[in-house]
Amino acid sequence: MDNICQLKQENDNLKKENDNLKKENDNLKKENDNLKKHLKKYTTPKRNKTFYENHKEELKQKAKEYRQSTNYKPPNPEKRKEYARRYYQKKKLLQNNKKIIDLEKNL
Repeated sequence: MDNICQLKQENDNLKKENDNLKKENDNLKKENDNLKKHLKKYTTPKRNKTFYENHKEELKQKAKEYRQSTNYKPPNPEKRKEYARRYYQKKKLLQNNKKIIDLEKNL
């Protein structure tokens, strides 16, 4: 008889816990939906895309004027190759260092 009472109590406790978890799950789903809607305002590129499509010529003109006012000159091809080479070497060095650190952690 005592075992039956304990089992009933456990069953009731588990039901309560299950109900609480379901409520919490529903609340988290609602919160997630709200956050998705909020984030959508900032990550939806549709309105940005239409703005740039409508003002394409104005933006190109502004960029051209800015380059002229600051005397901007793009780097020559030799400099570009040098920059790319330096970037590649640094990236390769960092990857090697990371591999060494990972090996040390595994030992």
